[in-house]
Amino acid sequence: MVNHRNNTFDALMEAAVDAIIIISREGRIERFNRAAENLFGYTEDEAIGQNVKMLMPEPHRSQHDGYLSQYRKTGQAAIIGRGREETAVKKSGETFPILLTVGEIRQESGRRFVGFVRDLTESRAAEERVRRLEDRLLHADRLVTLGELTAGIAHEINQPLTAIAAYADAGRSMVDRNVDTPREEMHSICERIGEPVSYTHLTLPTMLAQCRSRWAA
Repeated sequence: MVNHRNNTFDALMEAAVDAIIIISREGRIERFNRAAENLFGYTEDEAIGQNVKMLMPEPHRSQHDGYLSQYRKTGQAAIIGRGREETAVKKSGETFPILLTVGEIRQESGRRFVGFVRDLTESRAAEERVRRLEDRLLHADRLVTLGELTAGIAHEINQPLTAIAAYADAGRSMVDRNVDTPREEMHSICERIGEPVSYTHLTLPTMLAQCRSRWAA
């Protein structure tokens, strides 16, 4: 019966998608499943007997033995029973993000700890792709807004320019007729040319300020 249970446990260890690492109370690796081999680059034979801190970057690597010692003395767990994101180190030295969940195994033979490790590399990459897409969409939205503002500015400028052109054309026609043009009429034409110029001078800074404000938002 014992062998049957062990065989079932071994099968579960090997079938697990996440890396499973069992360590002794001193932090020495006792089990290292196939997913852990694929994730970290060590074979189980290479890993067994080694301190699990070899899978951690600094400063956790230097502090891990102290964590275990403190837990053995006080019973106060820092991460046992809860999952949290950490950084791990492969055999190659490459660091990568993980979700680490640690549990405690209490048996007559002693206390052990089991760690479940999930690689977050793809999740982080997907998050980065989403962030970049959001940035591109925001940029595109700003361009649309800028286009709308530019069209509005063009419309506001086109109207007074059209009026200026019409009044200038009227004045030119009077001069071309080679007749004495009443001073009052020429004065009126000049005033009408000045009105749209003044309007544009007053409104254009406001429209440009709105454009800059929306682009910076």
